[in-house]
Amino acid sequence: HRGHFLSMDLSRQSGTFALLPQMVQAVSIPVVAAGGIADAQGIRAAMALGAQGVQLGTAYLLCPESLISDLHRAALL
Repeated sequence: HRGHFLSMDLSRQSGTFALLPQMVQAVSIPVVAAGGIADAQGIRAAMALGAQGVQLGTAYLLCPESLISDLHRAALL
């Protein structure tokens, strides 16, 4: 779910935890961290880096309640 516009090389793109402190410092509104966070440890890390909230998304796609297609589910596994 990363946006690509300068390079398709993922190794050159910063991740959530690298960008989060910069965002918190740059804006005067609450920052909600999202992306690459799937457990309590990630939530604690995001909060420690200054996030006021955390959003988890992809991790829930594998829940039985999710209505994603079998093809999409297989790709995530």
